[in-house]
Amino acid sequence: MKIALLSINLHTKTLNFASMLHSYVFQQFLKKNDIDSTVIDYYPPYFKGFDVTHPLFWYAEHPSKKIRKWKEKLSRYNKIFYEREKRAVLFE
Repeated sequence: MKIALLSINLHTKTLNFASMLHSYVFQQFLKKNDIDSTVIDYYPPYFKGFDVTHPLFWYAEHPSKKIRKWKEKLSRYNKIFYEREKRAVLFE
């Protein structure tokens, strides 16, 4: 039997370092149980144009109808702008 694992590891708005590990471990579990599998790196349509390295730019260009929540995101990403760059490079 062969199955496909649909994964959104790299294409998320958060840098989840454990997501790739989860996919790998699950694939190894399947392999150990004689099940052939392939990981499909899914690129969701809502992710189009989102810059993982510089999310501040994306949020600045895409204002939310919920102004308070939008301002909080801008403030948070402004504070961690350079740290986010470093993390994104390591994540890649």
